[in-house]
Amino acid sequence: MQGDTKGSKDVLSVLVRSNLAEDPKKALHEDEVLSQMATLILAGHETTASSCTWLMYEITKNPKDQERILTEIKNTRARVGNGELTASDYDSMHFFNAAIKEGLRLHPIVPSVAREAGSDDTIPLSYPVITESGEQLSQIPVSKGQRIVLNIGVYNRLTEVWGADANEWNPQRFMHESPKSSPLGVYANL
Repeated sequence: MQGDTKGSKDVLSVLVRSNLAEDPKKALHEDEVLSQMATLILAGHETTASSCTWLMYEITKNPKDQERILTEIKNTRARVGNGELTASDYDSMHFFNAAIKEGLRLHPIVPSVAREAGSDDTIPLSYPVITESGEQLSQIPVSKGQRIVLNIGVYNRLTEVWGADANEWNPQRFMHESPKSSPLGVYANL
């Protein structure tokens, strides 16, 4: 390999350094490096492209929000000048960030996640559910080995969590929030 990767912190440079490590116990084999790169490229590319597509879809359906985002970007550009925007510049665009969060809420990258229970347990519910037999449950017993599916797409549209407009595009819901966690510990309940 040509070029110096010693000071570089990008993923490719880190993987190359791992491949070239002198200690064989710490070195990644070339196949491992290629597998890691394939995963990063596919996962990073597809999730980013999908999120951007859904965000653009929602913004095009809401011209006032589109104009507000463009104005925010123009104002930030005017303040910063011709230089590259920094992370704090992006963070200063509050409505743009709210629109991103709302896009992720309505169209999560991973709409559901399946897990297998490692032990017998009970899952407490924030909101009771009614079974087909009419019984009200405030917790769900889980047996070791049982498959559990967490439906993030449904959670992100619960009216008990998001309000009566849970199925509607409304970036405003994220404008005056303080960072909070869901029961899953995820920022902004996403």
